[in-house]
Amino acid sequence: MAQRVTLAIPGPLGSDVNVGADYPLAVTFAGAGATSMQVQGTSASGTTQTGNPVKVGGVVNTTAPSNLVTGQAADLWVNARGAVQIAASSAVGTDGVSNTAFTSPGQSGGSASAGLLVGGNHFNGTTWDRVRGDTNGTFTVAKGSATMATSQISVGTVSTLIVAARVGRSSVTITNLGATDIFIGNTGVALTTGTLLVGTKGAAITIPTSAAIYGIASVAQSVSFIENY
Repeated sequence: MAQRVTLAIPGPLGSDVNVGADYPLAVTFAGAGATSMQVQGTSASGTTQTGNPVKVGGVVNTTAPSNLVTGQAADLWVNARGAVQIAASSAVGTDGVSNTAFTSPGQSGGSASAGLLVGGNHFNGTTWDRVRGDTNGTFTVAKGSATMATSQISVGTVSTLIVAARVGRSSVTITNLGATDIFIGNTGVALTTGTLLVGTKGAAITIPTSAAIYGIASVAQSVSFIENY
């Protein structure tokens, strides 16, 4: 059975007066921080945890909350099903998103509008770009690119440009048109440093790169190439 405690004080003519019924009881919460009489957690930030976790809730909001400033308290934002919401800095997908606009796991800082980066973007070395699968995507190029180019080149006894660099290209296939070994590589490739394209007519090598490709042979030898981009 629940018990009730009545606090009584002497009233007029020696009678008792019930505090709260006859006289409202006012309680003042004093202090701040660790000395506050307000409800607080069992442990301060950065200290050893004590006690058990407290169940928490959130505020349902169909639109992103306004930006706050350092030191302000914030509500936990949840959707209509109670799942925690994570907001990005932009409602529309864009490329070249600043590092300060996304907070990724392991990254400190971020702007007031920063949200956790959970996927769909790649770091390009400076900013974040969307992952995409089109014919000229920086990171993911669709299988079977929409454009191709072909040509034939005579590879000489010095480093010879076979195919120039092309941004967005997915691959280049180089085919030997004769019986002389050809060595493939970057600019300045030599007979002793390049990768072998064997001297058999029809022998081919496919390189998934957008960089320029060079070749060299002991005697001049023609090759053909086809690039997909």
